[in-house]
Amino acid sequence: VTPHLIGLKKRFSKYPLSISVNFKSSYTWRIYEILVSWAKDPKLTDNILAGWCTIEVEEFRQMVGVPESYKFNDVKRRILELTKEELKQKAKIEIEVEYIKTGRKITHLKFTFAEIK
Repeated sequence: VTPHLIGLKKRFSKYPLSISVNFKSSYTWRIYEILVSWAKDPKLTDNILAGWCTIEVEEFRQMVGVPESYKFNDVKRRILELTKEELKQKAKIEIEVEYIKTGRKITHLKFTFAEIK
């Protein structure tokens, strides 16, 4: 049993709860958890939270819990822009979101993020 319990530590993300408690929006909390799960090993990034990830728009909507009634412009304006500001102020994380198109439609979001020291 002990080897399995020790192995669990490697498969889950850890983050300071004191940072996430201050978030006003549940979307900010969920996006913060996504970013922490995709962060690179702190040993490789001088002990800062940094990394990148690419997520399909529909998968992102499900992960964050965006209502079906929100169009993509609403997601962009109401969720992504507000979340970027809140994470910058409260968690000291700078986020860049790149919108990747397939044809004329935005299909993927590429998040690049780093903690500001």
